[in-house]
Amino acid sequence: MGFESIGTAIAMVNGSLELVKKLSSASGAVERAELKLKAAELIGSLADAKLALINSMEEAQAQQRTIAELQEALQLKATVGRVFDGYYQTDTNGKPHGDPFCARCWQADHRLFYLTSARPGAVETTCAQCNAKFPKHRTPFAIEQISTAAFLVAHHQPVD
Repeated sequence: MGFESIGTAIAMVNGSLELVKKLSSASGAVERAELKLKAAELIGSLADAKLALINSMEEAQAQQRTIAELQEALQLKATVGRVFDGYYQTDTNGKPHGDPFCARCWQADHRLFYLTSARPGAVETTCAQCNAKFPKHRTPFAIEQISTAAFLVAHHQPVD
């Protein structure tokens, strides 16, 4: 739609230029009322062109923000990996570390929100952002301190 707005603005400016040409070629016989009418049309046309250009600028800025967000998400995607039901940041070797992020928020929005375990005996972790719940044993905290094989055996999971 941005290109359409720019085209509209250019057409309005062209129309304004035509009005200016008519005003400048007006002879002394033209009445004052006609000049005032043409001047009012010119002012309206220029105001419309200005609004169309402002709209185009806003659309271009919104597109730039979207591009920046997508580039950031793409870069972030390279540093995040899934382990069981959680997503974790990974080091340069692809090894996960830290605490789990919400799988629903990452998969739906490409945004990382930490999962929380509100009470010591809790059996679920919860996302404070979307309120999604996950089994606590499938979203371990401080995952780098846990051996994957030992974790699988401890939670009766098949070892690959």
